[in-house]
Amino acid sequence: LIDECDYLDENSVDNIIAFPIQDAKGQTDFAHWKGEITAPVTSDYPGAVIKFTMDVPITFPTDSPTIHFDPIIYHPRVLQTGAMAGLICLPILHTSKWNIQVRISNIFAELVRIILYPTVTEGLDK
Repeated sequence: LIDECDYLDENSVDNIIAFPIQDAKGQTDFAHWKGEITAPVTSDYPGAVIKFTMDVPITFPTDSPTIHFDPIIYHPRVLQTGAMAGLICLPILHTSKWNIQVRISNIFAELVRIILYPTVTEGLDK
């Protein structure tokens, strides 16, 4: 994950800022990230700052991260209720489609894409 952070430093994704959090001892916790998307003005959320968290499993890149909007936003790709409320459904993160070559920057670019194009045909059940 350190390599992913270095890659992001050199290949940032427009409209998104994200970073691993610091634990109680001040150490970087690469398994837990916080981020913000500044919604493009052409989106349904013009100029909004949308916060998210990302949990990266110790088995990354073999297994995909999980991402939640916090607070939850109304969006066809976001689970609205229940224990997993705020969970974001991205096809590239689904276990059947996950590819170990997907970079964190690819995931962030996909987050910006779903804010720009929130299509109902790509909802949680797809």
